Amino acid sequence: MNSKRTIYCFSGFKRFAVILGFVTPIVYLNITGYSGLDNYFEILSKFLFTIAIFFFLQFFFKNEKKTFWFLMLLYIPTLIIEFFNILILNQYLSHDNIKSIYYTNWNETSGFVRDYAKYALFPLLLVAFLIFLFSINKQKEVSIKPKKASLLFSAIIFGVLSFSIPFIKNINSYIFLSDKNIFVHTLKEDFFKKPPLNFYYRLNELRSYIKRFGRHLKLRESFSFQSNTKEENQPDVVILIIGEAMRSSNWTLNGYEKLTSPYLSELDNLISFKSHYSNANQTSNSIPTLITKATPANFEQAFKEKSIISLFKEVNYQTAWISNQFIFFLENQSEPDTLIANLEKPEITDIETLVPFKNILDRKGDNKIFILINLLGNHTAPPLPYKNHFKPNTNGKKEISYNDSKEEIINDYDNKILFQDFILGELINSLKREKLSSLLIFTSDHGINLFDDDNSSIFGYGSDNPSITELHIPLFIWFSEQYKEHNEKKIEIMIKNKNKVSDNLNIFHTVADLSGIDYLDFNPKFSLARNEYEERDSIPIFNKKKIEYIKLRN
Repeated sequence: MNSKRTIYCFSGFKRFAVILGFVTPIVYLNITGYSGLDNYFEILSKFLFTIAIFFFLQFFFKNEKKTFWFLMLLYIPTLIIEFFNILILNQYLSHDNIKSIYYTNWNETSGFVRDYAKYALFPLLLVAFLIFLFSINKQKEVSIKPKKASLLFSAIIFGVLSFSIPFIKNINSYIFLSDKNIFVHTLKEDFFKKPPLNFYYRLNELRSYIKRFGRHLKLRESFSFQSNTKEENQPDVVILIIGEAMRSSNWTLNGYEKLTSPYLSELDNLISFKSHYSNANQTSNSIPTLITKATPANFEQAFKEKSIISLFKEVNYQTAWISNQFIFFLENQSEPDTLIANLEKPEITDIETLVPFKNILDRKGDNKIFILINLLGNHTAPPLPYKNHFKPNTNGKKEISYNDSKEEIINDYDNKILFQDFILGELINSLKREKLSSLLIFTSDHGINLFDDDNSSIFGYGSDNPSITELHIPLFIWFSEQYKEHNEKKIEIMIKNKNKVSDNLNIFHTVADLSGIDYLDFNPKFSLARNEYEERDSIPIFNKKKIEYIKLRN
């Protein structure tokens, strides 16, 4: 039965304008920041998702004015904070972006506001415009039929259409080959981690982070390794380099048939540990256990104690950190004497490390120096000519699709290894020119699957059940002639241990030992430069939220 009611009624054009306003940040990022058909499909997906939310809310409120105001409250963080982040960093709000607020002091905040306040103008104007649209609607007396069922049906239809777009895209991408649950991956990566839900998802991540680690972080300020130097001939320069998704088996010096590491393969003073493994198949779990004394079983230790940077500071090394990644960065950014963060530069490659590295060496004077370097590795396409060295390939495109051949994908990856070899070669050449006692240690956060399973279908990393190829990573230790002159015994022992199983939990102890540094709970059984080194037949790894042990020796 029809009934007359006086309500706020929006025209079809205004509905469209308001909903388009809500997705403006998504439109902006996908048109200006990227290019390709997938980006337009993402815009369409989020437009349909907003319509689905609108119908779902109207199903409850039965009133367009309440519906639009509730939508406004939901989308305001997207329209202001998310859009602000997109304008500055050209990306959606990340866990580290919002975590940086937790680590920012008043001086940094005021400086940031002073430098970037202009970017908030457009988002604020957009919000003001949408509020204006809300306010100009007049009351009308209209006939209304009960339509709760049709509203709910419309919400479901638009929701399904919205979800199906990224779901189909993921089926036709490398995600299909990664042994991940595509439904869960789509829900998390394409909806929870993108506007309008992204802001709330990141807030919840920050809440969980503070709850788990907040109390530990306060202890770090007074923490000390109680370190001391146990040898007179400490190296003048120590470099620890962390690659990204570098697997051991695709390097020539580890037996790979392609010439992916022409420079490192020709070096004399380099030891490759061919049975070295990561303790995680994701960067967020791997890096903390690599640069601190934390383990998978005692992960909180990474937040209670300082990193290897402070270990070297305690024995009067100058310290520097060149980082091309954000992972575990905010927790430790105050530790080095020199911090170079290539985090806000679009389309960077690892070449960005070479000039600052040389500048740091030039400024060291008579000081001993420790430098930590985080590389992008597999996260970015290498520049020419490395991008097209091994053919056929995808020409370094960002998103691997299901239609790309296995040969193209593997050649893409081998081109990245070739470029990484070039970067390491340039860094080592800089050290050679210094003619000092120098050490360079290179490993990776984790490896990657490259169609290694029985049916040759699995590609990528971060799978629900970590594979050996996701964990098997390179460990290269290079030393100068000047270092060799005073440390022949350590080098002999490392050569003896190079085929034994090791993992990233050995890195902290081994780097300290090679540098002649002792500390309170140093354990010689964990150092690859000690006769006491104990090879384990299994290693602890992160598997989702639990710890597992992977057996590596029969």
